Amino acid sequence: MGKEVWNFDQEEDEDIDEAWERLNDLLLQGPLLGVTPEMAIQIFFFGLTSEAFKHVNTCAGGSLMSQSSSEATRILINIFLTSKSERERKNKRLKEPDEELMAPTPAMIED
Repeated sequence: MGKEVWNFDQEEDEDIDEAWERLNDLLLQGPLLGVTPEMAIQIFFFGLTSEAFKHVNTCAGGSLMSQSSSEATRILINIFLTSKSERERKNKRLKEPDEELMAPTPAMIED
């Protein structure tokens, strides 16, 4: 379990908030590894895909690692909330048929 934590990498098809949840699950499942919250942020940050790494640094206004621990946490929470919200909105659109693409019903035509 420890090896999975220390070698953590975001999967290519994984949203950033999902990657964070997976890392936290690994930290909770295994033996105590002495990972501080600051270390967890570093493990996560350096395990991001290059695209997510750039996105996080852009949101941080530079390198996330140059921020204080509390500021880095605040930035990541905002990124996670945005990522989750975008995914939920996208999933909702996929589940609900687009009215413009639906065939007209007789009730629509009778007016």
